[in-house]
Amino acid sequence: MPAPNKPHRQSLRRKARNRPIIAESRRVVARARRALTDGPKSEESAHAVDAAVQMLAKAAKKGVIHKKNASRRISRLRKAQNKVTA
Repeated sequence: MPAPNKPHRQSLRRKARNRPIIAESRRVVARARRALTDGPKSEESAHAVDAAVQMLAKAAKKGVIHKKNASRRISRLRKAQNKVTA
């Protein structure tokens, strides 16, 4: 019979594995948003947004965030980028 606290231990392990990825994706997205609001420095903001998109896609692929959550965030970033550059 499994120990009653096994699900808790498993959730702690998953949390420890997922937290750095979530934190890094949050930082990268914030950096991209700042780059977009600072002005349309096409190269710098484009690289920042591309890095954020890559990080979100990677997090979704690993199952850290839901695929549709990543898709929605990527869509909003690209929309903001298009608004600034247009």
